[in-house]
Amino acid sequence: MQFGPTKSSTLAAATALVCLCTAWHAVHGQSAVLLGRVVADSAGAPVPLALVELPALGIAARTDSAGQFRMQGVPGGEHVISIRVIGYDLLVSQVRLGASDTLEIEFEMGRTMTRLATVRTTASGPSLITTRLAEFEARRQTGLGRFFSADFFAPHPGRSIASLLVGRIPGIRVSGSGMSESITIGRGSRCTPRIIVNGLAQRTTLGTYQTTEIIGLEYHTAGTVPIEYAGACATIILWTK
Repeated sequence: MQFGPTKSSTLAAATALVCLCTAWHAVHGQSAVLLGRVVADSAGAPVPLALVELPALGIAARTDSAGQFRMQGVPGGEHVISIRVIGYDLLVSQVRLGASDTLEIEFEMGRTMTRLATVRTTASGPSLITTRLAEFEARRQTGLGRFFSADFFAPHPGRSIASLLVGRIPGIRVSGSGMSESITIGRGSRCTPRIIVNGLAQRTTLGTYQTTEIIGLEYHTAGTVPIEYAGACATIILWTK
């Protein structure tokens, strides 16, 4: 005698299919896209060349002349986003994205000049720049690694950071330009250095940053890198304003 599928077996098959689909998405991982625009105060004027970062993810982008930026490959969830550019207060906010979402959002920045008095009355303890410089200088005193201060970068506002390191870091090779610029080091087996910015590992390039933002840059081989940043063939530690 031949029997057709029962209601329970059909339900089990459907449940298994749902589980398989869920597992496929978990494995392949859908990511979101963040489209943003950065403007100045309520006037709505675009803010170009602002550095937009998701620090915990090591994702960064730079705004164009229209104040717009695009971030791809962002995992779904709630993320802290920071935006900074010279002449404006640091902006820190939170964004929430669903898997495979495309989120468009506008960020409004306040000019530093308009809030200078507030900064003076609320500031306490050493500034962030002072703290970063202290770590940079402490390691420079050890003589382990290669160090470049703000004075080295300041005279070259239009140059890329990587191009200034050519000839000063042995075996460095630069290809591409802008945010697609890449660095490799070594003469045999090429090494791609890890980029650390203000103490956090970044999935970005030095082309994301400008010479006018730099207060210090360190270059370390695997033998001189601080233990907290160990694990790469070479490491570039960038300290910014």
